[in-house]
Amino acid sequence: MPGRLDLEARFEGAEINASMRVRPFTEELDIDFDIGVDNFPLDRLYVGPSLTGYANVALNGEIQSRDYLSLSVEGTASIEPFSIVIEGAPSVSLGSIRVDVEQAKASESADGLAWDFSANIDNRSLEISSERGPLLSFASAAIDALTADSAGQYAADSVLLEGLAALETQEQGGVFVERTEIGPVRAGETQSIELGAIVFGGVTVTLHRTAEWIAELSLMPGGEGPAELDGEKPREDASASLQLAVDEVIFADEAVIALNDASLAQPIQHELRIAALRVGRMDMAQPDIATDVSLDAAYGENTTLQLAGTVRPFAPGGAAFDVSGQLDRLALPDISAYAADAMGVNLKSGR
Repeated sequence: MPGRLDLEARFEGAEINASMRVRPFTEELDIDFDIGVDNFPLDRLYVGPSLTGYANVALNGEIQSRDYLSLSVEGTASIEPFSIVIEGAPSVSLGSIRVDVEQAKASESADGLAWDFSANIDNRSLEISSERGPLLSFASAAIDALTADSAGQYAADSVLLEGLAALETQEQGGVFVERTEIGPVRAGETQSIELGAIVFGGVTVTLHRTAEWIAELSLMPGGEGPAELDGEKPREDASASLQLAVDEVIFADEAVIALNDASLAQPIQHELRIAALRVGRMDMAQPDIATDVSLDAAYGENTTLQLAGTVRPFAPGGAAFDVSGQLDRLALPDISAYAADAMGVNLKSGR
């Protein structure tokens, strides 16, 4: 008959409840357990990064030992609010993170330790900031059917981001995306990443250009201004290690890209409205395979732009384009500020 051990304790303000059911006097170890932790303060963990927040855990599982030890666990773990600060790196904070562990297993064998993991993850209100300001934030994120194993294989059925914002400035500039869906996702130990369709909905990009640089890009690390080529060290080719493939990229509804250009003697505002954009499959492992692209957009009140063709984004000598397009009813006064700045000529009419 199994014996039972119950524990109730407090540690650093956290409540800990645990129970174990052990089958004694057998040749094989067999333990069932339940563990609950409420409001454990992360700042009491003395690790390298600075952590804040409170952790809550509710797990149950089984430990067995026949020829080798094995462990299986399921349950939930959550932290809220959470922040992590690593010296010299952007800071990360979020309202909450919850992990629903469907199953986690680990077992020893003659070949070593093997493990696998499956879970759903839900995040709320994440923000990544540098010393210059916020870099990236989103209202919520969800990873559905995440799996991983000791063979180095990782996968998820889908990733959903809502309320994404990046490179926000005091001038109300930045990148804003109401909804981003990615899926499925596959990654392997050979640094290969395979993404299904990436679908963007509700995209708005607002940029502010000055005589020095684009204000929103200056928030990025190393984004103080255009790179100087003289004396610049050659960059390592990232494609030598990372192999990325994407099935397609789609704008699900109208996207708006606005540029407020104050670099000219006569400041001007531009607005490009993208009615449809699709980019076909891209694969770094097949750099010579052409990718289909199509764009349907409008500029100003009457100007329309259509592009269609192919691109090889990972071609060895740099991106290669074979694209044809049609631009209709471009009002010359819309570009008059650039003509005046370059040649001292004002375009008052014409298309």
